[in-house]
Amino acid sequence: MLVRIMSKEQKIVVVTGSASGIGLGLCNRLISEGSYLTYGIDKQNHPGVIKSEDYEHIVTDLRDFSQTLSRITESGVLKERVFALVNAAGVMPSMLVPAMDPDVATDAFKVNCVAPVYLSKLMLKALARSKGSSIINITSIAADIDIPGETIYCASKSALTHVTQSMAKELARFKIKVNSIAPALIATNMTAHLSEAQKAYMLQKQVLNKEITVDDVVEIIINVMNTSDLVTGSTFYVGGVVK
Repeated sequence: MLVRIMSKEQKIVVVTGSASGIGLGLCNRLISEGSYLTYGIDKQNHPGVIKSEDYEHIVTDLRDFSQTLSRITESGVLKERVFALVNAAGVMPSMLVPAMDPDVATDAFKVNCVAPVYLSKLMLKALARSKGSSIINITSIAADIDIPGETIYCASKSALTHVTQSMAKELARFKIKVNSIAPALIATNMTAHLSEAQKAYMLQKQVLNKEITVDDVVEIIINVMNTSDLVTGSTFYVGGVVK
């Protein structure tokens, strides 16, 4: 449990997938700014997060909902006023339909779609206590395009986009904003296994002719997190997408 005295200006942000990629980049940015108290959630024990008294790491497997409930409850964050929940955890199991493993596919949907909904449920009261609070789901342009070999990933991210829209309507009465951020192709551990053909295809579906970085996405997350209460139920495409 994170035991310290918060300054009145500090805001609590909970980030999943905090040991790598976008989640790690966001945690380090929040810590470096000094105005946030960050809780990172990941199945890995030793994330590359900047050492700081303003960060606590919660180790849990998001596919295991009972473990996740227990670990998050133990952290004490559910009793706080949470400013934002950023669901950045994701898995990308590459497999063609003839070779589809139903257990792997089910796990992907658990992490990419069901876990964000479950965490939103757990954090609901904590988010409702904070003025201008947000839930931000990290989706992908894969939700809007067809990538051969990534049927499960595309489908699970598309589902998360629709979850965002429905949740925005459901949680509006609690004054909680719910938005999605859909990055184009980014070089992370999760996308390292993609073939050159898959990468080229995704780049063709990108509006901007530039490589999108983790820092680019983090900047958008910070902006959306602090945007007007009127902005909800939206998807922000980082790099754009040609549908």
